[in-house]
Amino acid sequence: MTTWLNVKNNAESTLALGITTVATSLTVAAGGGLKFPSANFNITIDDEILLCTTRSGDVLTITRAQEGTLAAAHSAGAAVSLNVTAGIVSQIQAAVDSAIAGLSTHNSKLIGVNAHNNPNVLSGHFDEIFPLPTTAYLKVSSITAIYDPASMIFNTHWYGASGAYTQADSSGCSAANIRKTGASFPASIVYTIVKWASNAAGTANIGAGVITAVADSNNITIVKYTGADFANSYYFWIKHSEVAAPVTGLYMLNAMVCFSPTEANKTYYTAFFKFTGAGAPAFITQNSGCATSTSGIDVCVTRLYQLNTGDKVFVAAYTNSTALASGLYGSYCNLDVVLLQQIA
Repeated sequence: MTTWLNVKNNAESTLALGITTVATSLTVAAGGGLKFPSANFNITIDDEILLCTTRSGDVLTITRAQEGTLAAAHSAGAAVSLNVTAGIVSQIQAAVDSAIAGLSTHNSKLIGVNAHNNPNVLSGHFDEIFPLPTTAYLKVSSITAIYDPASMIFNTHWYGASGAYTQADSSGCSAANIRKTGASFPASIVYTIVKWASNAAGTANIGAGVITAVADSNNITIVKYTGADFANSYYFWIKHSEVAAPVTGLYMLNAMVCFSPTEANKTYYTAFFKFTGAGAPAFITQNSGCATSTSGIDVCVTRLYQLNTGDKVFVAAYTNSTALASGLYGSYCNLDVVLLQQIA
């Protein structure tokens, strides 16, 4: 952050005593010090520009030879004035240039032929056909992104690469538990879809479910929604995505999830959660619910919210009544986390 030089109108006086070329303080005429700021301002004496770091009454603590001028001796009675120097103008120019550049970057990341040309606010495409849990959250498998005028944080985690699987331990697994020594499962993985099979190709004894708890870094609790039960030495595949706040500040959180197909007489919800690393994710907010009898709906949720540095945000969804038998088909999930105001 720029440390601005202070200015004050009609700030001028004279030297009460002469100073040498190496003096680090000076005294102005009695009462003249009150005309100047209390600290961090430039003064001009003859041809030398000096920085006053602090002022106590009429005594100024100074740093010599500023802005390319030379230190010189100055006689008693010499004029001491606070002028607009090239250094002050340069500060203003640099600040304006930075603001224009930041605004240009900001606009370039918001305006394009369509939203998908935005390099920071990304739309994630997924094609999960999956029963939505009843009044229980399902973390949406999507690309998520963050932007502020200066940076982008993009945070995606996989256990097993796309289209591949990683093998669980040969003991300690069950229909309700996956154990993988050294997996370092994070708390944020709760509510995420997990798929499994008895072979590495993912073609035998296929099943899928949702992670309901992280017992520890090596064990996750699951609820099966379809297919075969999980068992020892099975292979599993997990993807979860979230956004990490780069600084503490006020953020705009905005998400849209497509539910398709939908079922009549049901209500659909989209929600935000955050986590800080330890413990279960914390609920932030959700939409008021969107009822439908049509073949597809988009459900949105928006919230202004303070995030601290390192806080992470993700989107989850659920429906009321019984689980959605025909499943969730996500044509897209768009999550925008926009820094509005940094908090020091």
